Amino acid sequence: MNKWDKVREWLVAISLITISMIMTMREVRAAEPTREQVDMTYALVYGLVAHDLGLKRMGEFEPPIVHVVTPDKACEIAGLEKNCVIGGMAIGRDIYVLDTTDWASATETTVLAHEFVHFFQYEALGPTKSWCDHYAREIYAYRIQGDIVFKLPDTTPYKSEVLMHIHYMAAGYRGMELRGGCAK
Repeated sequence: MNKWDKVREWLVAISLITISMIMTMREVRAAEPTREQVDMTYALVYGLVAHDLGLKRMGEFEPPIVHVVTPDKACEIAGLEKNCVIGGMAIGRDIYVLDTTDWASATETTVLAHEFVHFFQYEALGPTKSWCDHYAREIYAYRIQGDIVFKLPDTTPYKSEVLMHIHYMAAGYRGMELRGGCAK
């Protein structure tokens, strides 16, 4: 384990404890994320990706705007048909998450972390340049999301199901990457 892996482990542990404390002070079901949840998730993800993406300091750019939208609105923004399957998306400096997300659920809020990874990728690397670039960024975002979920206590509701979904999605993107001739 190198120095950055140790730093990442420490950041995840401290941030998850803080996020858990915030969520236990909340009602059982929450329709929108609190400012604290957004800020803590932003800081957690920054800590996890900063070294990999070559980011230098936390305040080097303005945080994104988080929009809570209906699933149909998300599909429309993404240019997809109604009733599409989408959990969230990052477009430039805007992050869109669904109003069906239970913000009191630790596993569901990792969707926001996944989208913050894309925001930091956009800030550090610019827009995607190809499908291969898109696939690689998705795989990385799922890896970071999976790292966060994996660190949650085993008693966290739906932890294993969310981990399976993340693994399935990352494997799907890896398959598309290989079929598209993107593998290095």
